[in-house]
Amino acid sequence: MFIAFTLTMKCGTYSCYKLFEKGKILIPQKGPPGMTLGKFIWSLFYCLGWPGIVIVWILLMSLTTGLISIGLIAHYIFYNRDNVPDLQSFVNFDVPQIGVIYDAREKPIINLAREYRLIIRPSEITVPVRNAFLSAEDKDFYQHNGVDWDALLLRAVGRNSNSSLRTLIQKGEITIIVQQGASTITDQIVGLYYRNHINYTVNKTESSSWSLLPRRYLIKLEELRLAIWLEAELAKPQYFGSKLRTKDEILARFLSYTYFRKVYGIKAASLYYFKKEVSQLNHGEAALLAGIVKNPSRYAPTSDFSENLNRISRRNEILDLMVKNNYLSSNESEKFKQENPPLPEDKRGFTDAPSVVGNILQELSLTGVNTDNLFDGRVKIFSTSDLEIQKITNDALEEGLRLFEGRHPEGKDIIQGSVIVLRNSDAAILAEVGGRKNYKSKGLVYSDLDRARHSLRQPGSAFKPFVFFAAITHFWTLEDTIPDIPLFLYMGPNRPRHIIHNYDGKYKGSVTLRRALFESRNAATVGLTLQVGGIKDIISIAKVLGIKTELQPYVTTAIGASEVNLLELANAYRAMASGMLAEPYIIRKVTGNANEVIFEANLQTIVAPFYEAHLELIQEGLRGTVRIPGGTAYSLTLENFPVPVMGKTGTTNDFRDALFVGSTYGPTGITVAVRIGYDDNRKLGGSETGAKAALPVFKTIVREIYGRNLVEPAANFPDQIEKSIDAYIQNPQ
Repeated sequence: MFIAFTLTMKCGTYSCYKLFEKGKILIPQKGPPGMTLGKFIWSLFYCLGWPGIVIVWILLMSLTTGLISIGLIAHYIFYNRDNVPDLQSFVNFDVPQIGVIYDAREKPIINLAREYRLIIRPSEITVPVRNAFLSAEDKDFYQHNGVDWDALLLRAVGRNSNSSLRTLIQKGEITIIVQQGASTITDQIVGLYYRNHINYTVNKTESSSWSLLPRRYLIKLEELRLAIWLEAELAKPQYFGSKLRTKDEILARFLSYTYFRKVYGIKAASLYYFKKEVSQLNHGEAALLAGIVKNPSRYAPTSDFSENLNRISRRNEILDLMVKNNYLSSNESEKFKQENPPLPEDKRGFTDAPSVVGNILQELSLTGVNTDNLFDGRVKIFSTSDLEIQKITNDALEEGLRLFEGRHPEGKDIIQGSVIVLRNSDAAILAEVGGRKNYKSKGLVYSDLDRARHSLRQPGSAFKPFVFFAAITHFWTLEDTIPDIPLFLYMGPNRPRHIIHNYDGKYKGSVTLRRALFESRNAATVGLTLQVGGIKDIISIAKVLGIKTELQPYVTTAIGASEVNLLELANAYRAMASGMLAEPYIIRKVTGNANEVIFEANLQTIVAPFYEAHLELIQEGLRGTVRIPGGTAYSLTLENFPVPVMGKTGTTNDFRDALFVGSTYGPTGITVAVRIGYDDNRKLGGSETGAKAALPVFKTIVREIYGRNLVEPAANFPDQIEKSIDAYIQNPQ
């Protein structure tokens, strides 16, 4: 409190003058020698009269009250340690940050967060960052005890003299000058980190009848108290043990907690604004980031360069401060002032594998880990997905859709597709594409429909291998024959019979199982279904292999009339290629921030309950679709495809969906499933078979994966399989 009143007495004579006369302060000239207190009071009363005495009394009481108030405030700030917040949480600094999902090579797939924050450690704070932030926020940070009293009093008074000094004594309130400026780094991190505690304390104080201070002053007083308390406590041996280390730790927490517009913390800001690690920032870049803290909405760079003049001006101010503080020379400062900051590109939440991320978020609930822990950055997820394989898969699907659009311009931007890549040994998902990158002018994100997992569509002829495998388990061989003739199915009372047609419109009479499979003969497949005991046995085989969706108990299911999802279909083919049963999974393990393992996948692979000879026969049949002339995937052989594969095309009624599912051999191989089709189930167009629309995508994926050695080398099919196919090619039946 400032009191603009001075009372001076000089003793000389008994006469005195009134102290206030016409607005002036008059000083008595003389007074008697040996003036006593009683005589002084009587003289004062005689000179001023009752009104003057009242004024002096009020001033003396105000001064006394002010001194008492200042004493109480000083005691509260420096000595009162009641109701202080939890210090250990600040030491641990377990704050929300970015949750990361990693691929199989531990490359980040996506960063997820409610607050996009990365924590910086004291050892990671570089000289440019330290110099910039100390210059911008608190040049004496390493000298004070949490509060810079010189700056607080002198700078604040100077800035407020025009407005505040005129209202220092107003309606009997006591005003403490702490309105602007001079907040230390400790003061600021206290205000940020302990905001809830401060608000609670202030609310409690405001509810007291004796509280006269405005809210902003109460908040400031609590911040000052906690700032001094925090630094004193942290310097104790049980915490950081020294003032220097305490300062380093506080600075690191300030740089981690501070908001930089859209991101939190200097590490996240460096990546967001400069696409650089903190260690790569120069003084100019550090100065720009330091300038953001004062007012992120005003000083943070935007994607519009014309709006960045304030940002550059603020950066230059900080560079000038760095020169003043002897951190930079004038020449160095001028050089940094010539740099134009890059335009930020918002990549928060961006990923090349959105369907993988969506799958992980769904699977996470099965691990017992709450997704909130991921979005708060409290856990890290390590997946089976491989970003390199994912990119190959993304690009192959996009190219396949582009080729389709070239044949059917009406499908541009609306034709859809999905792909699954599985590891044969354990059904680990190596890549998953639930839709094209851009659909109806909107980019694919992890919350969008995953067509590989959640879209139920008819598999068409891709379901037929289950029919032939069922026959093989009933001890049929590939050389056994079945009739390929017109079949009329009873569809119910008062309904016409359904005629089973072949794709080529022809019937070949008696054909071997091998030919019926590689040529994908509908009539022969339905006939075989009827001969092996009906659709129930086939559905049972499909379920054992991995089909989970309920299949319709109608004979048309044999030729793909029942809907399934692509992941199930891929897993069933994987089981036939490897002889191993397993559930597809994508989360390998979940760890905490201290790298403790919270969850680890418990792989439960079992040997398929089939004779090895039976598995070899279905593998031979599917290998024949690739190697035998007339096979639906024979184009792979015609172009000397470098990877030995087996598989089957699928084309649904009226060309509404086109599929290809194929595998390389054995547990060391992979399985790739591709589906092309419209979301509204419209027709793809004439001749858009699985071989034409889906197989090219499969070819690109498999060729690139093995060409880049991203998985184990493809195993050759057993000699007996290849020799048996060779014999058939030489003497077809």
